[in-house]
Amino acid sequence: MRKLRTLLVKMVCALAGGLMLSACSSEEGGSQAMGGKGAVILDLAAETVFDTKTKAVDESTYLTDRPLADYKVKILDAQGHVVSGCEWKYSERPTGLIELSNGSYTVVASDGEEFNVNASTRNGIYMYGSSRFDVNSDKVAAVNVACKPACGKLVVKFGDTMATYFSDYAVHFSTQAAGENGSIIWPKGDTDPLYVKLAEAGENVTATFQFTKKADGTKAEVNTLTREMKWGSMWTITVNPKVEDTTGKVGITITFDDSTNDKPIDIEIPSDWL
Repeated sequence: MRKLRTLLVKMVCALAGGLMLSACSSEEGGSQAMGGKGAVILDLAAETVFDTKTKAVDESTYLTDRPLADYKVKILDAQGHVVSGCEWKYSERPTGLIELSNGSYTVVASDGEEFNVNASTRNGIYMYGSSRFDVNSDKVAAVNVACKPACGKLVVKFGDTMATYFSDYAVHFSTQAAGENGSIIWPKGDTDPLYVKLAEAGENVTATFQFTKKADGTKAEVNTLTREMKWGSMWTITVNPKVEDTTGKVGITITFDDSTNDKPIDIEIPSDWL
């Protein structure tokens, strides 16, 4: 009867790497059947892909303030259940053998679940990464996973002269998490980015612009922008007044940049819309 071979499991934290799973080979040359068991090596990495520093959350130091050691890591079976004994805080991961039965699994790593409770937050970033892998007695394919922001980022910039022509102004964002009748509001005076909860597959987000003219108190609401937003994406919306040379009437110019290779979109709202 063949002896069951055991595999040494090392779990190493390396920022440059991914989440790696691999099996050791037989010492006698080639792979050997292992009685339906395999083993894994875990290595976790994370990166904030947003490329702009903020006042509320300094993304350049975010991974220092919330280190990988505090991330939650778990292994799920094919039915989505946590494998017994395979859920840890990364710094408390086991240093001995992790043995898994042959089959399909998913590794999930995350941090900042408290920032994924509400529709939006300025306090932190929900980080998430996962990858499916198979274990068999002969070999385990190497898999890499990195945790990245599992949210969208919104930035609204109102021009310095907005207050000259408008007594109040805001942008309302409609998302699934905000609810059918709810919205995420960016009022005048706000400057810190918003991190918004999104469906994993992405979803349509609508920006509604509201203005109150200073001259006569006239209020206007303009729906001008609906776009798909995905995890890790960033919208920058710039709003400025536009004064007509001949009449002196005031309209609005909106510039939308979704941080892709596409050119920013300029949207002009004529004065008779307001």
